[in-house]
Amino acid sequence: MKKLAPQFTDFSKGKITVDFVPIPTSSSNQGTLSQLKSGASTCDLVDQSSTNAGLINQYLEPLQPFMDQPSLFNPAVYNLADFPNALLALSKTKDGLVSLPYGSDTPLLMYRKDLMKKWGIEVPVPPKAWSWDEFNAAIKTIKPHLAEEGMENPIAIGGASSVSGAIFALQAMWSAGGDPLNGAKTFNFKDPKVAEGLKESVGLVTSKDASPGTATYDYAELQQSLVLGRVPMAIEWNAAAGDLGDAAKSPKTAGNMAYAMVPYAGNPKQPRTFLSTHTVAMNKNSANKNAAFEFIAWYTSKDVARIYVASGAGSSGRTSLLTDSSFEASQPQLSALGYSLAVAHALPDSPYLPSILTDVIAPSSNAAYAGTSDVTSAVGAMQIAAEAMVQKAGG
Repeated sequence: MKKLAPQFTDFSKGKITVDFVPIPTSSSNQGTLSQLKSGASTCDLVDQSSTNAGLINQYLEPLQPFMDQPSLFNPAVYNLADFPNALLALSKTKDGLVSLPYGSDTPLLMYRKDLMKKWGIEVPVPPKAWSWDEFNAAIKTIKPHLAEEGMENPIAIGGASSVSGAIFALQAMWSAGGDPLNGAKTFNFKDPKVAEGLKESVGLVTSKDASPGTATYDYAELQQSLVLGRVPMAIEWNAAAGDLGDAAKSPKTAGNMAYAMVPYAGNPKQPRTFLSTHTVAMNKNSANKNAAFEFIAWYTSKDVARIYVASGAGSSGRTSLLTDSSFEASQPQLSALGYSLAVAHALPDSPYLPSILTDVIAPSSNAAYAGTSDVTSAVGAMQIAAEAMVQKAGG
């Protein structure tokens, strides 16, 4: 965003410049929230993550009044329909759109296509996916071949007590049709489907199919498992694909990676992926609202999104770019990402979502992956913790 900002100044014929105020990653959420809560007009634009939308959206300016002004917005050129509904839903409140997405992320099943071909294993090409039964059968086929490749386990999965660890666990719950987050303030971790899905994921550890370090594995560890050739598969965020395709950074995986959708139980169209996005929004107290909106519309436009994707900086939320065949060779993960957006599971518009992930799901799912708790006890602990959290916050 900072790199492309000068192009926006040129686009505005020098009338608008954009200054950036960086906030350390460790305090970015609280720093952004504090700025917005202060009511100050010094902040015009907000770069936010969808997981914090429930906390931040109330401080953002609704965008529809600006989108209704022909001098500021051309709906035909912008093409809002190019974004999947699931993505736009993360940018909306009861007042309509309060932000526009510039990226999209979901965990994908990543695998070494060279080894799968060598072993005679056919991985379903999106939009098709393995069921959990088919996935486990494939793992049995993989196991006898690991030693010849110097590999340790069939797959690496993340079970750390972190946001990503919680998201991976939540996806497993969704994969069987469970929905523990069935409202802004209500929860259903005791749904048998929730435990069924989590058992599939935890079972990869207990059966020694997943790396023994699963309980400590997060983004970096999952990526390194593939980079170092320890495993032929991993469930990891699509953002890791950039380094995996870089021969200088990862010679073992470059040119050998392919990307698929995460497994399901029962219905192949089961909504089960955690869709995360970064969006650009406007501070409700901005003193430069028209200028701020012009930047939002420009940065999330298809032309700029193409620059963003072509540079390898990240993905787009635009369907037309995720399905663009010109990126198929250089960024094969985009197609799988696009199909995964179609089975994204809805998230509650809840201010509790960040805490649900870090304080409710993460510790108990981590205990299940570490083997210090069984799945039934883990989901029971999640229900108790979630209800206590809401009660402590005043319900």
